[in-house]
Amino acid sequence: MPQDKTNDVNGCSTGSCKVSVASILTLTCPYCRATKLLQEGSWFRFQKGCKSCGFLFEREEGYFSGAVFMVNYPAVSLFVLIVGALTYWLFPQLSAIALASVISVASIVGGVSFWPYGRALWMVFDHYLHPKNDKDLEKFRQFKTNT
Repeated sequence: MPQDKTNDVNGCSTGSCKVSVASILTLTCPYCRATKLLQEGSWFRFQKGCKSCGFLFEREEGYFSGAVFMVNYPAVSLFVLIVGALTYWLFPQLSAIALASVISVASIVGGVSFWPYGRALWMVFDHYLHPKNDKDLEKFRQFKTNT
């Protein structure tokens, strides 16, 4: 029996599109991978949605709040812990202030570097667990007609 394509967005009907985990590394749309997530010239601002398939990156207000608390903080904390432990192991003669300085720099660099990847990871796994539905498709259509 042919599948109903009335709820179709760029060849994907409700629930039939699979998100791409590779889009986390490339920071592109998790459905079509045609549009970059980041706005031109910015490391911190995401675009509103995909200009190719109409997928909205932020499903609702505050959507990416979970990315900060459940992805970024643990990932950066683990990174800083590893950097601190390696620094202490490789350079045991460092003073506490020097070690604290290394850890501080690692936390800033790690936090800034991982920021968009944490949001992309959050978005991909959210859509993996909760695929597009009819409500999302309607938002996609409205976005697509407004762009």
